[in-house]
Amino acid sequence: MKSASTTRQLLAVAGGASALVLTAAGIASASTAIDHAGDSIQASATGDIFTPGVQIVSGAYALNCESLTAAGTVPTGNDSANPDWVVNSGTGGIDVPIDSVAFTNCNLNGTPATIAVTNTASSPWLINVNHDSGSPIGTLKIPAHGAVVTAGTCTIDVDQASEITNIPYSNSTGVASASNSGTINFTSSNTGSTPCPPSGTATLTGNLQFDPIVQVLDAPQP
Repeated sequence: MKSASTTRQLLAVAGGASALVLTAAGIASASTAIDHAGDSIQASATGDIFTPGVQIVSGAYALNCESLTAAGTVPTGNDSANPDWVVNSGTGGIDVPIDSVAFTNCNLNGTPATIAVTNTASSPWLINVNHDSGSPIGTLKIPAHGAVVTAGTCTIDVDQASEITNIPYSNSTGVASASNSGTINFTSSNTGSTPCPPSGTATLTGNLQFDPIVQVLDAPQP
């Protein structure tokens, strides 16, 4: 029969081993590495007059755009042993600045619409990618007043910083698939009779194809 002292020692060792396993698991799942460090990337969502490339919905109102195109630059590599990779060994993923964003052939419930994008160095559009949960996830970050929609007499301003979160990303296809993903915060005003949603929130649906395909994995990567 083990003595009380021996039992306490075994429990301490077991507890320490469990803590080590949990800590290792936490490090593995709460870290992100992406390749193509320093490279330019493009992303596009393309549809047609029947199926929009992107759709932004608020209640009974739908803003449909035939296409969305964006371009950005992956941050410079920060791992001297693997210069093609950007690594964040903690949580929060990695932000990729978007240099340009364009929406084309849009309509709001059938009324032709334009989207004016504001994207500055101090208030940039960003795509955040992370592997914190063990799977690649994307978030589209829109700065305050980063987009203004005009459709007839209706004006919609994304007047608060907004994050479209939890967008699954495929490392094999390079597609980020948003399905009623939110949340976009906006205020609206109307000087006439064009149908216009009340101020509130909206969600995004669309498949964004990245070129080149960026790998979003656990850190560190060889």
